[in-house]
Amino acid sequence: MSIKYNIIFKVIVCFILCSPSIIRAQISVTPYIGLNLSKLANTTYRTDLNYSNDYSLDIPTLSIEARRKVHKIGFLGLSMAYRKSNLTKYLEPGVRHNTSSIKYDLKYLDIGLTYRIFFYKNIYSNLGLNFSYLINESREEIFMGQEINEPNSNYYPKRDLGIKIGAGYELKNLDFRLSYYLGLSSLDAGGNLRLIQFDIGYRIIN
Repeated sequence: MSIKYNIIFKVIVCFILCSPSIIRAQISVTPYIGLNLSKLANTTYRTDLNYSNDYSLDIPTLSIEARRKVHKIGFLGLSMAYRKSNLTKYLEPGVRHNTSSIKYDLKYLDIGLTYRIFFYKNIYSNLGLNFSYLINESREEIFMGQEINEPNSNYYPKRDLGIKIGAGYELKNLDFRLSYYLGLSSLDAGGNLRLIQFDIGYRIIN
């Protein structure tokens, strides 16, 4: 892990564990299951094979979040999640090439720091910082009509950092939330990861 990402991770953990106002507050724990739509956006250069502009559906997303109340309507949360993102390159129309498409299946471990504020009854908004580590990458290439699988490819950077914004609704112990992730790191062709994520959670510790 680079020095920059190591420092960010340590600051997040220390802030959660060491702040006196947070330690005195009540903690809650909520596991979630959900799905996300992902794509690589804002690519800055093009080749014969380029990324699709469409979002791909990725199932499942599994996460758990611990939150502490920091004031009357605000909560600070630390989360860990497993998620998938599928990114696909397609051959440009009219271009002749032996490879017609390449699909990458990416599996990430996410660590996030989130601030949640309730603005109307049980409706809230979220703002967070997300650190992602690529734990597995596989590749499927269509080459001259034949499918070639590479289960342990090594094409994308291992780390990604991004901002997550969203909103949700709590109904007793149930939690419904919708989030949008804006990746800040360049993954390929100058592009950044974009995610639309929907989760349903059930609070197991109040």
